[in-house]
Amino acid sequence: MVAKYKAPNAPVISDMTDESTVVTGTTEAGSRVYVKAGTNVIGTGTANSKGTFSITIPKQAVNKKIGVTAKGKGGYSPYTYKTVVSSRPSPPNVNRVRSMTKTVTGTTEAKSIVYIKKGSELIGRGVVDSKGDFNVAIKPQAAKTKISIIIKNPNGKYSPYRTITVG
Repeated sequence: MVAKYKAPNAPVISDMTDESTVVTGTTEAGSRVYVKAGTNVIGTGTANSKGTFSITIPKQAVNKKIGVTAKGKGGYSPYTYKTVVSSRPSPPNVNRVRSMTKTVTGTTEAKSIVYIKKGSELIGRGVVDSKGDFNVAIKPQAAKTKISIIIKNPNGKYSPYRTITVG
């Protein structure tokens, strides 16, 4: 009786950001792995004896859909897809700041650093807790003053500014 081969299961792959240059994951040991962006193959490699692979790819744009398939003795696996996400964090969510308030509160990526500026002057700095909440002391500001809040996440990436007007 001749053994029938079965196609590999869909690969399990890492998340990818717009700064990723490697796709890592697992699939059937020894299978050939193909990484596609649209219809273009952007990387190939072979899974090792434990089924892990690491394939170099060019950086991809945010929202680009990447597909990965593996070819074993039984044919091609189903594709696994991931969408490329931004490595830059989103701007923080900031609660309303009233005139003469001594704190700025809000939520953002956990364990980030929050910087609060009035123009180019740094008026507050604090650390986000493990739940994503922050409470940063500032000198009270007059109504209609514009302040800008930015974060630096644990990976060293800065968010865009969130600018608010003191109420």
